[in-house]
Amino acid sequence: MNNFFTPWTSVFPQFLGEGFGINTNLYETNVLNLAVVLFVVINFGGSVITDILSLRRTEILNALSTAEAKAQEAKEQIQKEETELKSIEEKAQTLLNNAKKNAERGRTLLLEQHKKDLSDTYDAFILRKFVEQREVTDGLRAIAQNFACLRATTRLEKSMAQKDHLLIMDKGLDLFSKNL
Repeated sequence: MNNFFTPWTSVFPQFLGEGFGINTNLYETNVLNLAVVLFVVINFGGSVITDILSLRRTEILNALSTAEAKAQEAKEQIQKEETELKSIEEKAQTLLNNAKKNAERGRTLLLEQHKKDLSDTYDAFILRKFVEQREVTDGLRAIAQNFACLRATTRLEKSMAQKDHLLIMDKGLDLFSKNL
């Protein structure tokens, strides 16, 4: 058996020189384990891993293109909404300006109407006062005329004859009626 192990001792002296057992050198065992795992994975599972990675790559590329398409749609939607917002803001500003103009016009019309109403009320008040003063004046004039006529009649009756008295009264009434 010694002849069988002789050519291998020069290649792997540590394996054959110590015999079988647990190798406690971590570096050597990790390298060996990694080599075995890589060999098994590459020879037996290489095509499966390649297919899985290819499928995952395709899914990632599809997801990226979908995300880019959605981002483009979002940008277009944002631009559309911004344009619509500007349009709405312009309409709102126009409506606000029109409302201010209408409010100012209404205020002006209301003030003018109020002034006119006040003027009409004042004119009506003045006219009413004038009419009342006229009525009072006319009433006092009538009372004064009646009183004057009565006094004149009483004086004339005392001092004149009946015939003369009637003549003077007719003349006086003619004068009063002409003045009115």
